Amino acid sequence: MAQSRPISTMTSLDAFRGIFALYIANFHVPWENHIFYIPFFEHGYPALDMFFILSGFLMLLLYEGQLKNRTQAWDFVKKRFGRIYPLHLFTLGLALCYEVARLIASSHGLAPLNPGEAVPLSTEAASNVTTFISNLFLTHGIGLHDALSFNGPSWSVSVEFYTYLVFAVVMLFAAPKKLWHYLLLAIGVAAIYNWLAKTQASLNISYDYGFLRCLAGFGAGMIACKLYETASAYFNNASYLFVSIVEFILFFSLLYWLSEISGKSAGTARLNFAVAPLLMANIIVFAYGRGVLSKFFAHTVFQYLGKISYSIYLNHVIIANVMYIGYQLAVSRGWSPTFLQGDLLLLLFFALVIVFSHFTYHYVEVPGGRFIRTLGRRQTPQSSA
Repeated sequence: MAQSRPISTMTSLDAFRGIFALYIANFHVPWENHIFYIPFFEHGYPALDMFFILSGFLMLLLYEGQLKNRTQAWDFVKKRFGRIYPLHLFTLGLALCYEVARLIASSHGLAPLNPGEAVPLSTEAASNVTTFISNLFLTHGIGLHDALSFNGPSWSVSVEFYTYLVFAVVMLFAAPKKLWHYLLLAIGVAAIYNWLAKTQASLNISYDYGFLRCLAGFGAGMIACKLYETASAYFNNASYLFVSIVEFILFFSLLYWLSEISGKSAGTARLNFAVAPLLMANIIVFAYGRGVLSKFFAHTVFQYLGKISYSIYLNHVIIANVMYIGYQLAVSRGWSPTFLQGDLLLLLFFALVIVFSHFTYHYVEVPGGRFIRTLGRRQTPQSSA
C-alpha cells in the first residue's frame, strides 16, 4: 500500500490521542464538579474505541508489506511489546503499592473500607495475587476474571497486545491485498459488533469481552486505512475550504454523538455499537491534515499531549484514586466541598496527570522501550583504535 502522506505529518491523529486520553481521564474523576453531570463528559467510554481504530489504521499504514517472514513478524511483536509493557509494568507496581497502602491504612483506621468492600489484596478483592500474576503476563483483559484489577485501564493494554499478535499472524499468512479481502474483513468487524450489541448492554466492555471489542476496532482501523489510501487522490487535491468544512462536520458530529447519543440509558447506549464508522471517518479525513481544524491541532500543546497520551491513559486512575482518598478523608472530618472547589481539584488533577506523564514518558516509556527493542540484538564488534 502506498502511503499517501508520511506518518510524521499526521499531526491531527497525534492530537486525537492526547485529547481523548484527557477526555477518558476526566470520565474517571469521582468527585463532583461543575462538569461532572454534563452529558458530554459523562460518556467517555466510546472514546477508547478511537484508540483501537487508530491503532489498526496506523499499524496497517506502517506495516503493509513489511511482515513477510517470521523474523520481521517477531521484530514487530517485540517493538509493540516494548512500546506498551514498560509503562504497564511501572503502573502495575504503583497500583500494587497503592493497594498495600490501603491495606495498612485501613488496618490502622486511617482509611476505613466502604461497606461491603473486601480487604485489599485478599482473595475476595478484585486486586489479589492471582490477578496480579495475570496483569504481569498481560492476560487480565481476555476474560479470565470477573472484574477490573489493580490499574483498571490497563485491561485495554492486555487486549491490544494480543490483537497485535493476531495482526502479525494475519499479515504473515493472509495479508489483505484485494478489495474482497477488505470486504470479508468488514463483514467480520460487523459480525463482532452485532454479536456484542445482542449480548451486551453497552459498548462499555472491558475485562470480559474487551478482546472482541479491540479486534473489531482494530479491523475497522485497517479498513479505514484502505479507504484513506483509496481517497487520497481526491482529498489531496480538494480545496482547503472543502476539507475544512468536512473536518468541522465530522469532528462536531463526533462531539454531538458523545454528548447526546452516547448516553447511559439503555436506548441510546446501545447505539454506540454503531460508532465505528464515525470514528473511522474522522481518522481518515484528519489523516490528510489539510483543513483548518488540522492546522489548529498541529499546535505544540496538542502534539505534546499526543506524545505523552499513553502515559496519561495509564497514570490517571492511580492519581485520581489517591486524590479521592484525600478527598474522602477531608469530607469525613467535616469538609463540605463546593462545586467550585471540585473544579479546582479537577484542574489540580489534570496538572498532576500531565506533569507525572511527562516524566513517565521520558524516564519509563522511552528508555524501557529502547531496552526491550535491543534485547537479543547482536552487537557489532568494534575495531580497536
